[in-house]
Amino acid sequence: MGNETPIVYNDLGVTYEQLDLLDKAEESYLKAIQLDENYLAPYTNLAYLYESQGDIAKAIIYLRERFQRAKENDPWIPKIRQELHRLDPTFNQSLIQKGIRT
Repeated sequence: MGNETPIVYNDLGVTYEQLDLLDKAEESYLKAIQLDENYLAPYTNLAYLYESQGDIAKAIIYLRERFQRAKENDPWIPKIRQELHRLDPTFNQSLIQKGIRT
Protein backbone atom coordinates (compact mmCIF):
# COMPACT_ATOMS: atom_id res chain seq x y z
CA MET A 1 0.00 0.00 0.00
CA GLY A 2 1.26 3.46 -0.83
CA ASN A 3 -0.51 5.40 1.91
CA GLU A 4 -0.25 3.10 4.87
CA THR A 5 -1.92 4.59 7.90
CA PRO A 6 -2.83 3.02 11.22
CA ILE A 7 -6.42 4.18 10.80
CA VAL A 8 -6.81 2.18 7.59
CA TYR A 9 -5.34 -0.95 9.16
CA ASN A 10 -7.47 -0.58 12.28
CA ASP A 11 -10.58 -0.21 10.13
CA LEU A 12 -9.52 -3.24 8.07
CA GLY A 13 -9.23 -5.17 11.33
CA VAL A 14 -12.77 -4.21 12.31
CA THR A 15 -14.04 -5.30 8.88
CA TYR A 16 -12.17 -8.60 9.06
CA GLU A 17 -13.65 -9.25 12.50
CA GLN A 18 -17.14 -8.64 11.15
CA LEU A 19 -16.41 -11.19 8.42
CA ASP A 20 -15.10 -13.62 11.06
CA LEU A 21 -11.61 -13.52 9.56
CA LEU A 22 -9.99 -13.26 12.97
CA ASP A 23 -6.39 -13.99 11.96
CA LYS A 24 -6.54 -11.20 9.38
CA ALA A 25 -8.15 -8.89 11.94
CA GLU A 26 -5.32 -9.55 14.38
CA GLU A 27 -2.71 -8.94 11.67
CA SER A 28 -4.34 -5.66 10.73
CA TYR A 29 -4.53 -4.38 14.30
CA LEU A 30 -0.90 -5.32 14.89
CA LYS A 31 0.11 -3.55 11.66
CA ALA A 32 -1.76 -0.43 12.80
CA ILE A 33 0.21 -0.45 16.05
CA GLN A 34 3.45 -1.06 14.17
CA LEU A 35 2.77 2.00 12.01
CA ASP A 36 1.92 4.25 14.96
CA GLU A 37 2.24 2.92 18.49
CA ASN A 38 0.46 6.00 19.81
CA TYR A 39 -2.72 5.38 17.81
CA LEU A 40 -4.79 3.77 20.55
CA ALA A 41 -7.83 2.22 18.86
CA PRO A 42 -6.11 -1.01 17.76
CA TYR A 43 -4.98 -1.73 21.33
CA THR A 44 -8.59 -1.75 22.46
CA ASN A 45 -9.74 -3.73 19.44
CA LEU A 46 -7.02 -6.33 19.94
CA ALA A 47 -7.98 -6.66 23.60
CA TYR A 48 -11.60 -7.30 22.73
CA LEU A 49 -10.59 -9.73 19.96
CA TYR A 50 -8.39 -11.71 22.34
CA GLU A 51 -11.05 -11.69 25.03
CA SER A 52 -13.61 -13.05 22.56
CA GLN A 53 -11.17 -15.87 21.80
CA GLY A 54 -10.72 -16.63 25.50
CA ASP A 55 -7.15 -15.32 25.64
CA ILE A 56 -7.62 -13.13 28.70
CA ALA A 57 -3.88 -12.75 29.32
CA LYS A 58 -3.36 -11.12 25.92
CA ALA A 59 -6.49 -9.02 26.36
CA ILE A 60 -5.11 -7.66 29.63
CA ILE A 61 -1.75 -6.86 28.01
CA TYR A 62 -3.36 -4.72 25.32
CA LEU A 63 -5.83 -3.05 27.70
CA ARG A 64 -2.98 -2.15 30.03
CA GLU A 65 -0.96 -0.80 27.11
CA ARG A 66 -3.99 1.23 25.99
CA PHE A 67 -4.46 2.57 29.51
CA GLN A 68 -0.80 3.50 29.95
CA ARG A 69 -0.61 5.33 26.62
CA ALA A 70 -3.80 7.34 27.23
CA LYS A 71 -3.61 11.05 27.79
CA GLU A 72 -5.17 12.43 30.95
CA ASN A 73 -8.25 13.77 29.13
CA ASP A 74 -8.87 10.58 27.12
CA PRO A 75 -12.60 9.84 27.33
CA TRP A 76 -11.89 6.09 27.10
CA ILE A 77 -9.98 5.97 30.40
CA PRO A 78 -13.01 5.07 32.57
CA LYS A 79 -14.11 2.33 30.16
CA ILE A 80 -10.61 0.85 29.87
CA ARG A 81 -10.19 0.99 33.66
CA GLN A 82 -13.54 -0.79 34.09
CA GLU A 83 -12.57 -3.48 31.58
CA LEU A 84 -9.21 -4.00 33.26
CA HIS A 85 -10.83 -4.30 36.66
CA ARG A 86 -13.30 -6.84 35.25
CA LEU A 87 -10.61 -8.98 33.63
CA ASP A 88 -7.82 -8.39 36.14
CA PRO A 89 -9.00 -7.68 39.70
CA THR A 90 -5.40 -6.89 40.71
CA PHE A 91 -5.37 -3.88 38.38
CA ASN A 92 -6.89 -1.43 40.89
CA GLN A 93 -4.34 -2.53 43.50
CA SER A 94 -1.51 -1.79 41.08
CA LEU A 95 -2.94 1.70 40.49
CA ILE A 96 -3.19 2.33 44.22
CA GLN A 97 0.42 1.27 44.67
CA LYS A 98 1.42 3.79 42.00
CA GLY A 99 -0.63 6.51 43.69
CA ILE A 100 -3.23 6.73 40.92
CA ARG A 101 -6.85 7.22 41.94
CA THR A 102 -9.19 4.41 40.93
